[in-house]
Amino acid sequence: MHGKILHHRAARTESVTPRLYPTADPTLNSTYVAAQRKLCPNSRSAASKFIPIDGTNGGQTFDANYFKNIFKHQAVFKSDAALISTSTGRRKVLTLANSQPIFFSAFGTAMEKMGRVGVLTGTQGKIRTKCYVK
Repeated sequence: MHGKILHHRAARTESVTPRLYPTADPTLNSTYVAAQRKLCPNSRSAASKFIPIDGTNGGQTFDANYFKNIFKHQAVFKSDAALISTSTGRRKVLTLANSQPIFFSAFGTAMEKMGRVGVLTGTQGKIRTKCYVK
């Protein structure tokens, strides 16, 4: 996997370190920052290492905990942290965080929708090696 997200449970450290270095994003929980800095040293050699995006249960459980962590200011990605910056976003994240069945249903619906997206192949398609915008 050459992208930033692996199986919806892991991320490359290079996508996390901008929120940790040189100065931590002030919206992040300080205990979380300390833990993430141990997992994500600010070095080129560590940039391609994968870390769990939800450290709950060692990152081995696929569940709604990531959304709970957003409210604890422990979102790996700035885009996820921004989800609770509006009242509509907060309500949606709270719903997903508080109901495992709703989370699984919403995730399944999203995956089905993504499956209907036309995939470009051959010379029509383009493989992105950097799946983020700077």
